[in-house]
Amino acid sequence: MATNNTHTEKGNEMNESINARGPRNTCPNSVGTIFVASWGSTMTLVDFYQVVGVTKSGKSVKVRQISSRRVTDEDRGGDFKVVPIPDDIRGETMTKRLQVSGYNGETFFNHPRSRFAAFVWDGTPQTVNTYD
Repeated sequence: MATNNTHTEKGNEMNESINARGPRNTCPNSVGTIFVASWGSTMTLVDFYQVVGVTKSGKSVKVRQISSRRVTDEDRGGDFKVVPIPDDIRGETMTKRLQVSGYNGETFFNHPRSRFAAFVWDGTPQTVNTYD
C-alpha cells in the first residue's frame, strides 16, 4: 500500500499539525490510524474514524468516529474540504472487521451507516458536497 505524505494546502494550520504527526500510521490495525469514508447519494458526506483498539487476533479494530474541520471555504457548488481532528472523539466504540480490497489491495472496513467502505486516510483533505 502506497502512502501519500503530501498535502495540497500547505501553510494551513491544521495541515501543519498533521504534517508534524504524520497523516496516518502505515499499519491499518495500529491505535491512532485514521480511516475515512466518503458516502452519500445526492450529496457527498465524509466521516472519519480513529482506531482506539485492536482485537487479540489483530483482524478487527475498535474505532470511534472523530470530528472534522473545514480547511477551505464553500464554493458555489457547495464543495469544501475537511480534515479529521485526531482524538476528538464523537461516537461510540465499534468493532469493525478489516478487509482487503480485491480491486486495489487497500485495507478497509464497512461503513456503519451505508453500503460504502472506510479506507485508511492518506492525509489529503477530503471533499464534502452539501448541495442537494
